[in-house]
Amino acid sequence: MKIMVHRFTTSGRPLLCLHGLARGGVDFMNMKPLLEKRWAMYALDFHGHGESERRPGHYLVTDYIPDAITALDVVFRERGEPVTLLGHSLGAMVALAVAGEAPDKVRAAVLEDPPFHTMGNRIGQTIYQAQFTGTREVARAGGDVPTLAANLAAVRIPAAGGGFTTFGQTRSPEALLASAAYLARVDPEIFTPPIEARWLDGYDREAMFARARCPILLMQGDPATGAALTDEDVALARRVTADCRHVMVAGAPHQIHATQPEKVAALVNEFGG
Repeated sequence: MKIMVHRFTTSGRPLLCLHGLARGGVDFMNMKPLLEKRWAMYALDFHGHGESERRPGHYLVTDYIPDAITALDVVFRERGEPVTLLGHSLGAMVALAVAGEAPDKVRAAVLEDPPFHTMGNRIGQTIYQAQFTGTREVARAGGDVPTLAANLAAVRIPAAGGGFTTFGQTRSPEALLASAAYLARVDPEIFTPPIEARWLDGYDREAMFARARCPILLMQGDPATGAALTDEDVALARRVTADCRHVMVAGAPHQIHATQPEKVAALVNEFGG
């Protein structure tokens, strides 16, 4: 199976970045100027994303864990020392699993707003189900990046105060174009398991937190701005994990590193180094 591993910088301690659903390894490029003096930065494209191959029917969260193990082995061989993981959303849930499966190769894990059952069996209670359904239809229709961006802008999603709005009314043209560029390089079926509330089938978050032996930094966005990690999951993690630190990033939405990169870089430098 072809898995693309990107190499962003070459000096410092190894850092492997794991992206969220419908993104790609280059989603962390905005962090490079803030991290390159201390870290050898790597990132992968999960299968079904970017330059990695597609695997129809294999898009549960647990299906992505072997991708990260493969990338971790590459980085560990090249750098010759344990690796710090920085995972966002899907990548955060995978990073937690990898920390338990390869304890000798993971120095620390920074988990950026892992959604767990916010995008698992409870997704029907959130706006994410409608978002993913609309985005999947845009991806299935295809087209070039400007066409995808225009079609994304028209996707109807539930509004915070009731009724409906659209991506075009809630996201900037630049953000829509960036999302469209990623969407042009994914298998539309990556959205199917979360839409059907099956994404976390076989993924036991409590057991995975309990298995983690490296230090864990649990980075939580602000629920008022669309973050996905719940206080319930934070409490669970702190109860069962051997070494778990929790940070709430005030005002940050689900994609914290995109909106507050300096804050994320400071936390990675302090915690993971």
